[in-house]
Amino acid sequence: TDTAVLISGESGTGKELIANAIHQHSSRRNKPFVPLNCGALPENIFESELFGHKKGAYTGANSAKPGLVERADGGTLFLDEVGEMGPNAQVKLLRFAQSGEFIPVGGTDPRKVNVRLVAASNRDLSKAVSENRFRADLFYRLNVVAMRLPPLRERVEDIPLLVDHFIKKLGSGLGKENYVFVADAMKALQLHSWPGNVRELENAVHSALVVATDTPMGAETLPVSVRIETPAKIEKLSGATLQELVSSHQEMVEKNAIIAALKEFDGNRTRVAESLGIGRNTLMRKMKRYNIS
Repeated sequence: TDTAVLISGESGTGKELIANAIHQHSSRRNKPFVPLNCGALPENIFESELFGHKKGAYTGANSAKPGLVERADGGTLFLDEVGEMGPNAQVKLLRFAQSGEFIPVGGTDPRKVNVRLVAASNRDLSKAVSENRFRADLFYRLNVVAMRLPPLRERVEDIPLLVDHFIKKLGSGLGKENYVFVADAMKALQLHSWPGNVRELENAVHSALVVATDTPMGAETLPVSVRIETPAKIEKLSGATLQELVSSHQEMVEKNAIIAALKEFDGNRTRVAESLGIGRNTLMRKMKRYNIS
């Protein structure tokens, strides 16, 4: 479809990959996929980058320049970190999202393009709307279909698959595409909290491949940041099955999620329970089980 999609998730979870996959599986696959990092552009040049400018529109505009919306005509415009946009940029994007029309900086005649919008944010935009930091009308324009990418710590069962993919992808240039990790090294990868998500995992695998002189690769090939918190856990779980390992990790994830929600909602347990999709009594039992005050 041509429906707008809003992808939410922490940095490093692969939001642009998902946006590209949406484009490649759409009827627009043979047209451009044009990404724009909204957080990387100062607000004073955002309009020019998005809509282009006419010659002489401002000092230094020695020639006309088409904007990204024209480059994306017929295809998909991916607005990454859309929550970082300033208020003026939000207004200009809203007008375009409503009509598909725009006016280049320094121009007078409106132009129209056929562009599908896919946006992404590592912020909670609904919260930003309630705090008047993001326009509600723009949010609803972008949030027709909502997708949430879970952080890597919530999908530990994906780690062996991702590791295998990254070894094949990164190892080919090193002559190590058939390398594998020993069981303890894989457990270390599965026990790490991955604050940088999939991007951090890819870097860890790349580092291990560079360091390794033979296969299978041991835990000592992993970056210190990955293995420093795990030796005692690995020793404790040396005979654990994968199911036991996953169960242990999920408990840690659940505890961290409850603590994070309590901080976010200033200890309001009713709101915490609602945000986690559980009953208040269930929340109280879990807080007692994990010794959370």
